Amino acid sequence: MAPRTTSPAFEKAYKKATYLQNASNDDMLDLYAYAVIAKAEKDLATTPKPGMFDLAGKAKRSKWEKYVNEGVTPADAEKAYVAKVDELVSKHGLKDTVPAELK
Repeated sequence: MAPRTTSPAFEKAYKKATYLQNASNDDMLDLYAYAVIAKAEKDLATTPKPGMFDLAGKAKRSKWEKYVNEGVTPADAEKAYVAKVDELVSKHGLKDTVPAELK
């Protein structure tokens, strides 16, 4: 499956997300699932399930599967990702090391 081209707003939010401060694990799982759907890099049906002891992998797949089953499209996921990053930036802020072009 070839990755789809995403918008400049998504790409900026995707880079900015690495500089989030104190975001919860659940918020980060939302971002992961939205990013996988938006980029269309993986197919849920053909991606192997994580192993028994891979708890983080299971949580990521579960969140991804939830959004796929809800019918979230790549375009919807892209918009939701940008909105979620904006929400988390206003709630928690960014680390001091964030590059100026991402502020």
